[in-house]
Amino acid sequence: MPVSLKMDNIEYRAVIKLFVKEGLTPKEIHSKFIKVYSSGVRNGFQFLYFVKMRAINLIIIVIIIINIQERSVARMRRDLTL
Repeated sequence: MPVSLKMDNIEYRAVIKLFVKEGLTPKEIHSKFIKVYSSGVRNGFQFLYFVKMRAINLIIIVIIIINIQERSVARMRRDLTL
Protein backbone atom coordinates (compact mmCIF):
# COMPACT_ATOMS: atom_id res chain seq x y z
CA MET A 1 0.00 0.00 0.00
CA PRO A 2 1.47 3.38 -0.97
CA VAL A 3 2.28 5.74 1.88
CA SER A 4 -0.33 8.30 0.80
CA LEU A 5 -3.13 5.70 0.92
CA LYS A 6 -1.95 4.53 4.32
CA MET A 7 -2.01 8.11 5.61
CA ASP A 8 -5.51 8.59 4.18
CA ASN A 9 -6.71 5.51 6.05
CA ILE A 10 -5.16 6.80 9.27
CA GLU A 11 -6.88 10.15 8.75
CA TYR A 12 -10.25 8.48 8.09
CA ARG A 13 -9.90 6.34 11.20
CA ALA A 14 -9.02 9.32 13.37
CA VAL A 15 -12.07 11.24 12.17
CA ILE A 16 -14.32 8.20 12.64
CA LYS A 17 -12.97 7.71 16.15
CA LEU A 18 -13.75 11.34 16.98
CA PHE A 19 -17.30 11.11 15.61
CA VAL A 20 -17.95 7.84 17.47
CA LYS A 21 -16.83 9.45 20.72
CA GLU A 22 -19.18 12.36 19.99
CA GLY A 23 -22.03 9.86 19.76
CA LEU A 24 -22.87 10.15 16.07
CA THR A 25 -24.57 7.19 14.41
CA PRO A 26 -22.80 5.36 11.58
CA LYS A 27 -25.22 6.87 9.04
CA GLU A 28 -24.51 10.39 10.31
CA ILE A 29 -20.77 9.76 10.12
CA HIS A 30 -21.09 8.39 6.58
CA SER A 31 -23.06 11.43 5.40
CA LYS A 32 -20.38 13.75 6.84
CA PHE A 33 -17.67 11.75 5.08
CA ILE A 34 -19.51 11.98 1.76
CA LYS A 35 -19.66 15.77 2.10
CA VAL A 36 -15.94 16.09 2.81
CA TYR A 37 -14.28 13.13 1.08
CA SER A 38 -16.81 12.55 -1.71
CA SER A 39 -14.57 10.58 -4.07
CA GLY A 40 -12.63 8.59 -1.48
CA VAL A 41 -15.43 7.20 0.69
CA ARG A 42 -16.02 3.45 0.77
CA ASN A 43 -19.45 2.19 -0.17
CA GLY A 44 -22.11 2.45 2.54
CA PHE A 45 -21.99 -1.16 3.72
CA GLN A 46 -18.21 -1.26 4.12
CA PHE A 47 -18.21 2.12 5.83
CA LEU A 48 -20.99 1.28 8.28
CA TYR A 49 -19.31 -2.03 9.12
CA PHE A 50 -16.02 -0.24 9.85
CA VAL A 51 -17.73 2.39 12.03
CA LYS A 52 -19.64 -0.26 13.98
CA MET A 53 -16.45 -2.24 14.56
CA ARG A 54 -14.69 0.92 15.78
CA ALA A 55 -17.57 1.59 18.20
CA ILE A 56 -17.46 -2.00 19.46
CA ASN A 57 -13.71 -1.71 20.03
CA LEU A 58 -14.19 1.50 22.02
CA ILE A 59 -16.89 -0.14 24.14
CA ILE A 60 -14.61 -3.10 24.85
CA ILE A 61 -11.79 -0.75 25.87
CA VAL A 62 -14.12 1.11 28.25
CA ILE A 63 -15.29 -2.18 29.79
CA ILE A 64 -11.69 -3.27 30.32
CA ILE A 65 -10.79 0.06 31.95
CA ILE A 66 -13.82 -0.14 34.26
CA ASN A 67 -12.94 -3.71 35.18
CA ILE A 68 -9.34 -2.72 35.99
CA GLN A 69 -10.55 0.20 38.11
CA GLU A 70 -13.01 -2.00 40.02
CA ARG A 71 -10.28 -4.54 40.72
CA SER A 72 -7.96 -1.78 41.94
CA VAL A 73 -10.63 -0.38 44.26
CA ALA A 74 -11.41 -3.86 45.61
CA ARG A 75 -7.70 -4.51 46.17
CA MET A 76 -7.28 -1.16 47.97
CA ARG A 77 -10.29 -1.87 50.21
CA ARG A 78 -8.92 -5.31 51.01
CA ASP A 79 -5.51 -3.84 51.86
CA LEU A 80 -7.10 -1.22 54.13
CA THR A 81 -9.00 -3.84 56.11
CA LEU A 82 -5.84 -5.85 56.84
